Amino acid sequence: MGTARKFLTFVAIGSLCLGCNLVVLYVATDLVGLHYVASTVASIALVAPLSWWLNRSFTFGTTGPQAPEFLRFGLATLLNYALVLASMLILVELAGLPYLVANVVTAVFLTLLNFFVMLARVYVVPATDVRASLAATAPMRQDER
Repeated sequence: MGTARKFLTFVAIGSLCLGCNLVVLYVATDLVGLHYVASTVASIALVAPLSWWLNRSFTFGTTGPQAPEFLRFGLATLLNYALVLASMLILVELAGLPYLVANVVTAVFLTLLNFFVMLARVYVVPATDVRASLAATAPMRQDER
């Protein structure tokens, strides 16, 4: 799958996860009564594993060991959500946006950054797999036939 198609799949999955995120935020904040920052943390804990699995399966199609990949995803997600929380505080507390609107604005601005971090650092194919794949698809030389 080419980079443009991966990006579109990433955006589709991100949109689905954003929808799940908004539901968790709304329920936890407006119905349960948690502060929006606590609701944001709860949403991360619930939606991030879904995002990892969907992107692993449909966007990047990696098949290597899951534990190291999930660890890389977790670290990237922690960095991302530090940016999300900072953005939420700025947009809600300083700019006065409603917390749900601030969450959508934040998601839109971080999408491109997240895609390239995931592509380059999280869902990576080990070099040995790349070499084996290239060798398997390379045309045979005359002396190998």
